[in-house]
Amino acid sequence: HVFLLLLDGMGYNIVKKYLRRQDFLKNHLKNRITSVFPSTTVAATNAVLTGKPPWASGYLGWVQYLKDEDLYDVVFINKDYYDDHKVVDENMLDKYFKQPQIFDLIKEAHPELMIHQLFPNFRVDGFDTIDDELKKMVEIRKQQNPSFTYIYWGEPDLTEHDEGPFSEKTKALVQSLNEKVGEYALKL
Repeated sequence: HVFLLLLDGMGYNIVKKYLRRQDFLKNHLKNRITSVFPSTTVAATNAVLTGKPPWASGYLGWVQYLKDEDLYDVVFINKDYYDDHKVVDENMLDKYFKQPQIFDLIKEAHPELMIHQLFPNFRVDGFDTIDDELKKMVEIRKQQNPSFTYIYWGEPDLTEHDEGPFSEKTKALVQSLNEKVGEYALKL
């Protein structure tokens, strides 16, 4: 079983600032990697999901201007950023950004693998808490069939946007995420 956990906004500097050497995530840090440019959630997460840099996948940011549509497309919501009343009939993701994702590529190379995608509740059948996602991860681990599971959680990025990366709330959240990931990793 392979689990790829992406904690959005949990960059090297955040780990270095808020976690001690003995904390799970810092203790298991193998190397510092550089993210993509632009370093947005849309660009970075889709670099992981497509295996391509943003310039090749087309995923650059949360809002992208599509000249042929005269649309400031909110990429994952399929609506105009500046005009809530503008009707967007076509799915812009499918029209402009559709491409194989790692799930497709892995399944093609290894048809025997079970593929799982665990997302927060902004997706249909998404999870309300990271605890729920991590519990599901442990359930998947108990299955006999080999698997690849991608687990995405939108924190600490959301809190960093609301409270700032150097706030006490961000610090507490990073430490809490570290504890949860460490606790569930031991259950694997």
